[in-house]
Amino acid sequence: MLRESSFLIKTKATLDVVVLTAIVIATRFAEFQSAFFSQSISVILAVNVLCWLFIARAFGLYNDLRMKPISVEWVMFLKAFGIFTLVKSFVFFQLLSSFSFEKYPFFINSVLIFFLLPAQKLLTRIVFKRLRNSHNYSRKVLIVGAGENGINFYENWVNNDFGYQLTGFL
Repeated sequence: MLRESSFLIKTKATLDVVVLTAIVIATRFAEFQSAFFSQSISVILAVNVLCWLFIARAFGLYNDLRMKPISVEWVMFLKAFGIFTLVKSFVFFQLLSSFSFEKYPFFINSVLIFFLLPAQKLLTRIVFKRLRNSHNYSRKVLIVGAGENGINFYENWVNNDFGYQLTGFL
């Protein structure tokens, strides 16, 4: 279980970095600038990725959320996105004021992040649930205790598509 959750966390973080990179590149294409690979794109990418990974980790988006409903992850995302937008705007417009960051690409970047990151998180959740529920990856369970506790365990864990397949009761 621990190995599976650490793989899930690494996959979520990697997919977040990929989506953030794609959003920065798409925003840069939307600006129609001739100097595409300039120093500012690396700064924008570094600020976006570092701020998002730190804030998402602080708000628990990389925790194991398989047992929680999607609404809990959505609320965590909204909180993290709000703080991320505030931190990103502070860094771009106060700390890095020597670079010329315009407000329109910043707005487009934030809107794309707001729509694409939750979609990526939902798709990741669906794919991992389908993989976990397929019989190729299900774990066989032998429940020790055929009494009330064994029946409760069966109803709560094995019967609810958490990736366990009942072998029998002892």
